[in-house]
Amino acid sequence: MCGTRLLNNRKSGFICIAQEIMNWNSPELIDCMSVFCKPDSKWARENVVVENPVFPERRNEIKDALAPYVFKMMT
Repeated sequence: MCGTRLLNNRKSGFICIAQEIMNWNSPELIDCMSVFCKPDSKWARENVVVENPVFPERRNEIKDALAPYVFKMMT
């Protein structure tokens, strides 16, 4: 949420529309991913905040589930 305050306080012209607060193999929620857009964007809306205390586990599950659909470039 620090990013939200920073952008709003500095009048950057962006608004925060989504935040996922997560952990990195820690019991505490210590990090956040935020999505910003211009206030007149078709995506503009009130900020939605989601807490995700199992981010690392879900990341690995999703990566494994998508593996058959990901094409890697040949070098």
